Amino acid sequence: TGTTTINNVQVSRVGRIITLLFTDSVTVNDTGNLKLAGAFSATADDTLTLVYDGSYWLEISRSAN
Repeated sequence: TGTTTINNVQVSRVGRIITLLFTDSVTVNDTGNLKLAGAFSATADDTLTLVYDGSYWLEISRSAN
């Protein structure tokens, strides 16, 4: 929750998959340790699914609801 721009996600184990479910408007940038198909301007009920490769979180999918 919150409206702070996201530029990084905490590192994890290789292969971990996470889905971010947004409750408010926030921007997730294609920077830091995030490798996305461009910045994602999320709104309530949008999702962003990522997998960790040991260095970066890579985008698997996004859903703008």
